[in-house]
Amino acid sequence: MRYYKLMRTSDLMPTVFNQLAKDTGNQQWVSVKNQMLDRLVDLSNQHKTGLVPDFAWVTADSAKPVGANTIASKYDGDYWFNACRVPYLLSTSKDPRAKKVLNKMMKFFAKQYEVFSGYTLKGKPILKRKNAGFSAPIFYAVNHNRNQGYDNLFNSEKSIYAQRLNQNDYYGATLMTLVAVEGWK
Repeated sequence: MRYYKLMRTSDLMPTVFNQLAKDTGNQQWVSVKNQMLDRLVDLSNQHKTGLVPDFAWVTADSAKPVGANTIASKYDGDYWFNACRVPYLLSTSKDPRAKKVLNKMMKFFAKQYEVFSGYTLKGKPILKRKNAGFSAPIFYAVNHNRNQGYDNLFNSEKSIYAQRLNQNDYYGATLMTLVAVEGWK
């Protein structure tokens, strides 16, 4: 099978795409959302963890993670600094496909002693240290999806808000701020 399109998993924003369709009257936003969600489900189904890669090759009916160093780094096919936003982006969607992917990922994280910075799709930690860029999206997802079997993550991931913003980590600080500004459920 020939894969011909590149997808960055963190470009999928189901709630935003629905609002764009409503505001513009252009239903192509719904079509894009549906195609991307279908491919995200394909990617999530490939591993027990449900984790998705930063980037994937896609066709009209399938998806596979890209290889290392295809786009930006040796972690292109892993759950890394792009894919870490996926829980945040799926968390407010009412689409059953988004909920399925989110729940599977979050149940994986709920079983971890600590959420680390990056994982292989099979669930092996890449860097055994915390980073707000990974914790903030998970905290947001838990906060908006209570009683789904991963509420323990609320307490473990809220700890990032007890620390000062890391002045040397704009990415993590930005995601922390975004989650804080968007409010608590």
